Amino acid sequence: MASAADSSAALSWALGEGGGAAYSTREDGHMFDEKLRSAWLASVSPAGSPPRAAIMAGCVHKPLVKVITPEMAEEASRCEGGSVVSGVDGLVACGSVARSLTLLAPGADCPGIAIRAGPECIGVAHCGWRPTAGGMVNVLVTSMEEAAEAAGVSLPPRSEWAAVIGPGISGAHYEVDGPVLESRDWPDAALWGLREVTAEDEALGRGKAGPRMRLDLRAALRSDLEDEGLPSASIVVSEPCTWDDDRLRSHRQDGGVKGLNQALAAWIS
Repeated sequence: MASAADSSAALSWALGEGGGAAYSTREDGHMFDEKLRSAWLASVSPAGSPPRAAIMAGCVHKPLVKVITPEMAEEASRCEGGSVVSGVDGLVACGSVARSLTLLAPGADCPGIAIRAGPECIGVAHCGWRPTAGGMVNVLVTSMEEAAEAAGVSLPPRSEWAAVIGPGISGAHYEVDGPVLESRDWPDAALWGLREVTAEDEALGRGKAGPRMRLDLRAALRSDLEDEGLPSASIVVSEPCTWDDDRLRSHRQDGGVKGLNQALAAWIS
């Protein structure tokens, strides 16, 4: 894990063969700002390639996915920094649309995921606990297959897909309560550190009474991807924790102040 003392962990990754992903930093600024998003995307464009049109998902904390149409891609290409699709947390692009775009998922503690299904299909999603508990990985994978079928694109089997799980807050800094714990059957690897907040603790302002545990969303996402048939060896789990890494912004560490979202960007070369 990268820390304030050693912020050297990678913020860019290969997304299978012929794909890539990168994560913005606090210094890059708020990725919902078109000019800042445009500047950052220009800095991470694949070597020798001009900056691509970009489309970023909104952030509604629901397992909702939008398939990008040629018309949406064309509109994004005319806008500095591309466009934002509100009302969804995930995006999918197939065929020539996928090859022409960079897709982005925002986050400032919630990890994003990027999935590449061969040379002509890509998907990204913002994965806070609510979308993850609601089955975002399954929704994204299924949406990719349905979009490919509709576009006449032949996909390889899931055993040949690749994924990147971007930076997020680590379980060491993310303790959750009963409603989160009960929202789904979380993988064992994603939970630890059970403790009980008593009624007396609640009266003293130490949180709502009930069980608390540490939750590692990236471990949960990895497990979900494996359950969908992606091989462990093809899943890259990023190292940086948004709380510990001084390059990154943590929503929780900043006291819940809104206004600076980083982003996971992904593309097919």
